[in-house]
Amino acid sequence: MTSRSVFQNTTKRFRAVVVAVVEVVRALFRNSVGAGEAVFLPVEEMAEALTSDYYEDLFIGVAVDVDDQTVVLYRATGALLLVPVSWFKGGPKSPKPDLSRPAVIDGGQTICLGDFEAAADAILYEFDANYRKRARKNRIEKGKKG
Repeated sequence: MTSRSVFQNTTKRFRAVVVAVVEVVRALFRNSVGAGEAVFLPVEEMAEALTSDYYEDLFIGVAVDVDDQTVVLYRATGALLLVPVSWFKGGPKSPKPDLSRPAVIDGGQTICLGDFEAAADAILYEFDANYRKRARKNRIEKGKKG
């Protein structure tokens, strides 16, 4: 067996394991709260998000609880982040959030509600104290290098 075929077999096995893990993650989150149907990243993007060096700052799924006016964000860490719908408001020239069309794009870096988009960084800065601490620390370190 050549090193190339060993690599290909290993890659196939690794992909099968990743796909299985993604399905387990989806099953764990499915119906975990009273929100509507959760929408997740495609398998390959989810696998990348779950194995990213920055996984704690990425979202892998989103659902909307219209009754409670809450957007449920599924983090790559396995945690849920609940964000009030009222936070998702655009400026006068930006699209209005469409709660019937939630999505996660850009490998977990962007949450969409219809044509309205919100960056994961902005959401996390507002609702995650640990993220804010890391972001401030990174900004200070970059300032010292500059």
